[in-house]
Amino acid sequence: YLNIGILYFESGNTDSAMYYYNEAIKFPSEKAGINASVHTSIAKCYLSKNQLEEAEKEMLIALDIIKDLNSEYYEASYTNSLGEIYIRQGKYNEAEKLLLKSLNYAKHAKLLSIETSANYNLYELYMARKQFQKALDYHVQYTFLNDSINNKERNNAARELEKKYQ
Repeated sequence: YLNIGILYFESGNTDSAMYYYNEAIKFPSEKAGINASVHTSIAKCYLSKNQLEEAEKEMLIALDIIKDLNSEYYEASYTNSLGEIYIRQGKYNEAEKLLLKSLNYAKHAKLLSIETSANYNLYELYMARKQFQKALDYHVQYTFLNDSINNKERNNAARELEKKYQ
């Protein structure tokens, strides 16, 4: 149900996605990470509908589920997502703490996509606060990391084409 919901969400059908996420909740997994992912996915649906309080509630449930996993991936990803929600709610101090924490986890665990997202969210935060120098610094980092990811993907695609050609 979770995967079906993700497919619907990625295709822009949030109502169907929410239906499948709610079905997934009815059948909890033995793995905490999967249960947390269901709540995170629900939070993303609420966020896309600008239902920020509901999104916050779901992210807090997800964070509570993963607290005993000691996973830098989950910590980095979920604190980043909650930080994004807090920016949209105008809770800038809370957002800053979470996003800096997320960025630290992502750097330490070499989670490039989360590091990129955390930098972008910090850019958004500092723009909202009108702290333009900090915003610029994080945007430069975001752009650098985003370009690195795109270059890596292009290089991998070129290698695959070369292999097929040979």
